[in-house]
Amino acid sequence: MRRSEWWMTAAVFVVSLLWLAWGIERSAFAGMYCDPVSRIRAQDEAVYGHEVLAMAATGNWLTPTYLGRYALNKPPLLIWLAALGVKIFGIHAWAMRLPSLVAGALLSALVFALGLRYHSAVAALGGSLLLVSSHLFYVFARLVMTDMLLTLCFVAAVWVLATDPCLGRARSAWLVGLCSGAGIMTKGAAGVLPLLAVAVYAALLPRHRRPRPARLLWPVAIAFALALPWHLYQLWIHPRWFTAEYILTQHLAVGLTSPPQHSSESHLLFYSRRLFAMDPALAILAAIALIPFAKRWRRHTAVIASGVTVIAALGAFRYRSAYYVLPLLPLMALIAASQMAALRPRFRALALVGLCAATAIKLWAGSPVWGIPAGREWKLPEAAGEVRYCQQKRGNELIIVEPNDEYYSSDLPLNRVRYCFIRAPSAPRFYSAIDFDWLGVSVTVDQFDRLDALRPLFLERLKSFDMSSDRALATVIWAGSEGEEEHLIAAHPEADFSLPAPMAARLALGGTRVLEPAEAGRAFLLSTATATANPTRACGF
Repeated sequence: MRRSEWWMTAAVFVVSLLWLAWGIERSAFAGMYCDPVSRIRAQDEAVYGHEVLAMAATGNWLTPTYLGRYALNKPPLLIWLAALGVKIFGIHAWAMRLPSLVAGALLSALVFALGLRYHSAVAALGGSLLLVSSHLFYVFARLVMTDMLLTLCFVAAVWVLATDPCLGRARSAWLVGLCSGAGIMTKGAAGVLPLLAVAVYAALLPRHRRPRPARLLWPVAIAFALALPWHLYQLWIHPRWFTAEYILTQHLAVGLTSPPQHSSESHLLFYSRRLFAMDPALAILAAIALIPFAKRWRRHTAVIASGVTVIAALGAFRYRSAYYVLPLLPLMALIAASQMAALRPRFRALALVGLCAATAIKLWAGSPVWGIPAGREWKLPEAAGEVRYCQQKRGNELIIVEPNDEYYSSDLPLNRVRYCFIRAPSAPRFYSAIDFDWLGVSVTVDQFDRLDALRPLFLERLKSFDMSSDRALATVIWAGSEGEEEHLIAAHPEADFSLPAPMAARLALGGTRVLEPAEAGRAFLLSTATATANPTRACGF
């Protein structure tokens, strides 16, 4: 790239960063939809947020934890970066979201750089604008979730292939390896997508243009050299937990079987429907440009190979989530930009103006499905009541009955929080190699009533999984019916409860409980046997 192109790319990065960061503090943790079509909130953000805060507070940088237990379903690169943001800037939502925010701005700059290489400055701007105005991309650039960081690793490898098609320079092989290694350390097996894209890319090229075998093997060696130390450490220090949660459950049970789904649609219908619903403009423009783009496949081999890799991965992975399409969005933006480049010069500027107008409509409309929530306040309905409860500095444990807060409460400095759900005995259960019921992390109401007596048994089982703390015991309480939930409340007057308001209205309070109404159809049932706590930090962020 020429110096002027570097400066333009840097300017796109800065503008994209400011655009994506606009009003980021007004989006409550776990308040946004990660699947706006099915109206599924970003529950994982609250879980990752707890891991970030725990890591920053304890200094245990190698093993993430959640509510006292190990959290080894994903490697910790995102948690490391977000915890570093907390250590530097303090406990703020934007500090924890900084890795995704910077990754989103870098992706916009990479799309612009690729657009410059393939097309023109106007088309490159169009591709970048299409990307940062896409609903899903905009939302995930503002969440503490692994997917934006993974997408950056993937698209950075595409950029390397586009700029050095034969991987002739040693640094290119190193960069692809580093991208894949960082991807593995972000989202496990999904991080090998860059390596798979390189393999598909090499297969599409004529034999005389393919990278030398050594150049194809170097990225593999570098990626695994980067990712292996953490994996070997966990296998050595926490062998049973790591094997059960990371290998057998996360990668085999979730990836290769069919866990309970939110939708019965086929993979093709599920993903195509959401791509269109969340950004009809990008979906239509990319579809129109796809055939002309594919006809010039020798020029765009890196993009086409990467797209084929992502689509194949979406079809192979049995579990479906709307945000799994995130790595496709930069590629779709590049494909759509190619149609702008095909226009006559005097029409390109008009097309760019049209894209600006479309962005303004998305911004003004504020649709939760396809709009841009810039500067808008997105609240989790239950959050205000839980923050208010936290500010009372109560030392009682809080049991949340039939929670609907996406685990936001786990991010507050409460003394101890537990969650009670109804689980009928006949309800189907997702297979997990790590049996939380056996370990005592989840218990029945009857077991919770006898927790002191069962504690030695559960502690012995936890120690067999290299965990000596009892902090994770009875994090989840399973009730067989509403009657069992009401028994739980009556049997534990020393605990505070958050519960649905209709249930609270049915209860006989007596003199041991105080009822406090809360938002979103909830109520707090507070014990009069009050203990005082001193939170280590402010409630809410």
